Amino acid sequence: MTADSGNQVQVRYVSRIGDKLIQRPWESGSSWYDPAQHDATFLVTPGPAGVCSPGTPAGWEAAARATFGPPSGTYRVAGFTILVWHKNLLRELAAVAPHGPIQC
Repeated sequence: MTADSGNQVQVRYVSRIGDKLIQRPWESGSSWYDPAQHDATFLVTPGPAGVCSPGTPAGWEAAARATFGPPSGTYRVAGFTILVWHKNLLRELAAVAPHGPIQC
């Protein structure tokens, strides 16, 4: 999406540990998650054929709700779920991974 939009929409990875979302600890830049530089208001969950947590898009939705609270809107597009909030999600996204297995 980032490349297709000519960098107008920047989509960045997050990781999931149980019921919490965190900044992706590898293959990412710390500035991507800086709320002073970026405003993130939506989350795209892995699709049904995703390699990250296959078959569990509901787990990602539950983790997003536990991390950010209830979304203001939920949309389903081409097998993906897009959750939207009226706030900058980067302010609530943990930078340091708590102990536990990280899922993509």
